Amino acid sequence: MSETVLEDQICDFLVERKGYLKSLRRVSKKFNAPMEVVRRSAKRARKQISKEHNNYAPEGMKVKSAWQGGSGGEMRYSYEKEKGNDIDPKELRKEILESLTKSIKPHKLRPIKGSSNQKGLFLFTSDKHVGAHTKESSIYQNQYDEKVFTDRMMTLLAECQHQKKLHGKFDTLVFMDLGDPLDGYNGQTTRGGHDLPQNLTSREQFDVYVKVHRMFFDRLVEMDIASNIKFVAVTSDNHSGAFGYCANRGVDIYLEVRHPDVERMVIDKFLDHFTYGDHTYIVTHGKDEEDLRSGLPLRITPQVENYINDYINVKGISTPYIHFVKGDLHQSSVEYAKRFRYKNVMSMYGSSKWIHTNYGSGTAGVDFEIVEKFGSRISQDRILFE
Repeated sequence: MSETVLEDQICDFLVERKGYLKSLRRVSKKFNAPMEVVRRSAKRARKQISKEHNNYAPEGMKVKSAWQGGSGGEMRYSYEKEKGNDIDPKELRKEILESLTKSIKPHKLRPIKGSSNQKGLFLFTSDKHVGAHTKESSIYQNQYDEKVFTDRMMTLLAECQHQKKLHGKFDTLVFMDLGDPLDGYNGQTTRGGHDLPQNLTSREQFDVYVKVHRMFFDRLVEMDIASNIKFVAVTSDNHSGAFGYCANRGVDIYLEVRHPDVERMVIDKFLDHFTYGDHTYIVTHGKDEEDLRSGLPLRITPQVENYINDYINVKGISTPYIHFVKGDLHQSSVEYAKRFRYKNVMSMYGSSKWIHTNYGSGTAGVDFEIVEKFGSRISQDRILFE
């Protein structure tokens, strides 16, 4: 029998009996054929199997490779895009936006009547750690779940209403999320290697975060607290990383459609900034998702001051008042350098067992402040949660 005929027979056999693709030596013995003939037959068989399977491949895709599953399991396939079927990111974003928001009707902010108070209400939410669980064996208690998180967001909403009664309708309300919005992905930080006690799955963390923020902004707009609303989310952090970015983009997409007048800023850099009147706010979580071994400290050091001054110089920030605001350390503090204010803000979650054991008890809360748009006056305050 010629090698060509033998190769054809082996190829037909392997297409019919795919399990033998993992045992080519058995095929060699079965057909009393040289291994090079068997290998050529196997290569042809895999191509034929892939070609047949392309009929069932996802639209716009083709089989890249095929292999046998373990212990004689089913055939498995990897796919690649067919030429000419590249995905247009703009079209993909449009399709996702339409699928997520097709039932949402836009809601416009009400224009201010008369002159505004020329003040901004700044809300510094940070370290929400949705899904975090403080172990019962911890030194101090910290009950935290979906209900507690929702209640705390509604308490913050009530504080906004209280501040409006004191000061009148604000020129601008800035709602910030300064990182670690979700506790982590699949029981670990997105950096990996750090196991976390959690009471929500990854999907549940995402759903709760987006749902509660949608409710918060819906009510905030209805309460008519400010003529302008700005949503700022820092997403380069050590717990949530890209997972937190996705959650905040979910909020961002909802606001784009439901409340198109709300200005949005979802940040994927370690540092970024924005301006309000005479004030520039440089915002960060304090740790990032990959590079920083140690985060920015609670107190200003000469090294940190030089680091921030370098950012100010390179970015050409020239407003009279500059504020550097960060989360991460779950503590509230304010210090002043020559060119800027250095502010740490509280955690809406509070403290974990690890923090209790290493650093002592901690209090959950939200820092906020009222800023004179054109001037130096700032009134700083905070909400404490029991």
